[in-house]
Amino acid sequence: MPAPESGRSLTMGLGYERIEQFHFSLANPGLPTGGETFRLTGDYTAERLMLSLYAETQQTNIGGLPEWQTDRIDQAGLDGNCALRP
Repeated sequence: MPAPESGRSLTMGLGYERIEQFHFSLANPGLPTGGETFRLTGDYTAERLMLSLYAETQQTNIGGLPEWQTDRIDQAGLDGNCALRP
């Protein structure tokens, strides 16, 4: 939500992706299958400061056989930069 008088903005995002284990697409044969992912992103910008944050969690073997192993993969990251001179 931009604040025009201050030169700052905050943008948030939310994503969801689910692909069954035995899914096949002729248009995208290299698509990784068997995963369900939830993702949250955020970007903050001020006059000389920029920060980006993401966090996601993924579960494998979605729609697969029950005897196959299921994993949970959690990831998070923070990037930023600051201009020392205006």
